Amino acid sequence: MPAKLDRIKDDALRDSLATAHVSLKSGNFPDVVHRSSDAYVEMLRETFSFSEAITYFEFAVDSLVREGV
Repeated sequence: MPAKLDRIKDDALRDSLATAHVSLKSGNFPDVVHRSSDAYVEMLRETFSFSEAITYFEFAVDSLVREGV
């Protein structure tokens, strides 16, 4: 896994995911999830198709309903 991290060009994202990897090994799973999802959101582009928009919307709604939030 660390070899893949070296291929991330953005310094801040690479450092954050390197920290997430350390957190994963130490059992700090909430930190891993937060850092990984933040990196994913940072990567997303600002232009989306309808199918992408509806997929994210339905995933969010279904997840919130399933979790009772």
